[in-house]
Amino acid sequence: AVEAPAATAQALIGRVSGIVHESLEGVLVVKTLGREQAEVDRLTEASEELRQRRMDVGALRARFEPVLYSLPSIGVLVLLLIGARLVGSGSVTVGQVVQGMTLFSILWLPVQIIGFLFQEMPRSVVAMDRIDSVLAVRPEDRLDPRPGLAEVPDTVAVGFDDVSFSYPDGTPVLRGLSARLDPGEVVALVGATGSGKSTLIGLLSGLMPVDGGRITLGGVDIAVLGSDGVAELVAPVMQETFLFADTVRRNLVFDRDLPDGEVERVLRLVAADGFVADLPDGLQTILGERGVTLSGGQRQRLAIARALLRRPRVLVLDDSTSAVDPVVEAAILANLRAHSGRTLLLVAHRLATIRLADRVLFMEDGRIAADGTHDDLLSMPGYASLARAYEEAGS
Repeated sequence: AVEAPAATAQALIGRVSGIVHESLEGVLVVKTLGREQAEVDRLTEASEELRQRRMDVGALRARFEPVLYSLPSIGVLVLLLIGARLVGSGSVTVGQVVQGMTLFSILWLPVQIIGFLFQEMPRSVVAMDRIDSVLAVRPEDRLDPRPGLAEVPDTVAVGFDDVSFSYPDGTPVLRGLSARLDPGEVVALVGATGSGKSTLIGLLSGLMPVDGGRITLGGVDIAVLGSDGVAELVAPVMQETFLFADTVRRNLVFDRDLPDGEVERVLRLVAADGFVADLPDGLQTILGERGVTLSGGQRQRLAIARALLRRPRVLVLDDSTSAVDPVVEAAILANLRAHSGRTLLLVAHRLATIRLADRVLFMEDGRIAADGTHDDLLSMPGYASLARAYEEAGS
């Protein structure tokens, strides 16, 4: 009888927690859309429903627990009544009655514990069902984390050889994609939404294995390197950056022991040294949760600096300069080209960024439809229309 309301209550706890998390996480959206009262009402409704379900569970427990607590007293009373009658008829002695009551006093505690066990079991079953539902989720396929013994040269070329990939439901994303990035080259990856750019970046970063073909770093298959080995060579920086509620320095270096001179050098490369120096405590300034005290462009520059401090051979910027001023972006890319010596792959949606690349890979329907400079590809109708859309969006 307790299991059904307990299951409902557990589900409602998750719902209430989710509403609170969403409301706090999306506080800017809630406020700008004037949804404060709507969110309050949504939380109030869920909380009231949770309160009612918890009261239902409490009512059932209130009926069950008094029985458990009263069992010893009832047992003693029954023994006294029966014992008195038997003593009066001469069937047993007073000593035998006392002996029976003593045995009962020894046994009643284990019996009471068993009763409480049955009382709590439905709630435990509900909790275990929820845990089992999480444990039953099939983990995503990923590369073996252990790095292989293959040696990779200092300057890394990236190769995509007939790469194919499909979603778990069988929907194909990449279809026989082939391309090459030469060491130290700056390449822009361009394509319409859904063309497979982010999937390709995920594969290159070792987040998941390819279904067909292979991806090589310095001629070595990333399946041989393993996900840990790939992480040492490839540093992706996503558009949505994440910063911890910690100091600027710890956000950049994590737990590595890097000198301030190295950190400051990288900050200059990404044009972040100025605003970091202006912070109240410089590198020791504590940022708000997710870096809320910084602008979007500042967060993106710190994310790029964090990736550079790993000293990767390949740097991937997945539209991670979208919130940066075009002039500052050009300066950052010029610095990376001149000083980093790394292979640089840019997923770009701004013409100003695309024009800064040595070469452009145009993706369409999961393949590289064209490869060349921006000016060369303007003769292709598909690329030209996409470039016009980017230009209109940026104007």
